Amino acid sequence: MTNQDLHGNPVTAPDGMARLQDELDKTNRRLRRLQRWGMGAACVLAVIAAGALVAAGMNGGLGSAAHAQTSPAPTQAAATVMTVNQLIVVDDQKRARAALGMIDGVGPALVLYDENGAGRTMYALDASGPVITMFDKKNKNRLRLNSADAVGPSLIMRDANGKTRSVIGLANEKPSIQLLDAAGAIVWSPN
Repeated sequence: MTNQDLHGNPVTAPDGMARLQDELDKTNRRLRRLQRWGMGAACVLAVIAAGALVAAGMNGGLGSAAHAQTSPAPTQAAATVMTVNQLIVVDDQKRARAALGMIDGVGPALVLYDENGAGRTMYALDASGPVITMFDKKNKNRLRLNSADAVGPSLIMRDANGKTRSVIGLANEKPSIQLLDAAGAIVWSPN
């Protein structure tokens, strides 16, 4: 009895094993390409979903409700609903690049990570309301945009040491701007 290659042609045993190994290697390369494509597609979908969530939050709704003054209530589609505690999107090197889930002390959040694994941007809903926070490479909170329900929306900018240096917002429906020195003392405010 003779060995046969994948196409049924007779081959000697060593050549048949080499060809079989070659075909297996090619198949594995194709499978890895498909897996990378699938991960890339999942990452793109996550970014699109995050962008839609941000746009919905900025515009006050989704779709035709984009011009509404109130946020739409969550609905469940007729399709199957998937429930998870956390969704992590990884890159080709299996590094976390985005995570959607619950953060203790914050609430629901989407965190985007750089190539070194540092969280750089967080979109969250904490006890005070919706929040967008941006971090530097040393994990220092440098910029925070929030819509505090009790006080009003604000934009807070911090220096490299984490000290608040600028606050722009609406405090109790009145516009407010404050520039602060490194010690936290107000150095300029139009009020």
